[in-house]
Amino acid sequence: MASTLVVGGLLLFSGHSIAEDTSDCFSAIYSLNENRLDEAITLYSNCIETGELNQKNLIVAHNDRGNAYGKKKDYQSALIDFNRVIELNADDSDAFYNRGLTYKKLNNMD
Repeated sequence: MASTLVVGGLLLFSGHSIAEDTSDCFSAIYSLNENRLDEAITLYSNCIETGELNQKNLIVAHNDRGNAYGKKKDYQSALIDFNRVIELNADDSDAFYNRGLTYKKLNNMD
């Protein structure tokens, strides 16, 4: 049975129902926390591209990668990730909040 662990508000990837090698997922979390943004983006992208993440972990990966893009001021890429989260779960308040902040940074208040 798969399990997840939440540390500091972050969902950690674990269990057998996701990609066998989750080292990129774990490394991405640490990279983001240490503000190694390019590394975090690459690692989250690797994780997402496996196609083996369950929906919950895919949402976390897109949301966190969107946050990394936002920290780099790559707001268009951040919006792509936040919109993907909303497509996966239209009730995800974090994605709506993050998307709203991103639009504000772009001075797009519409």
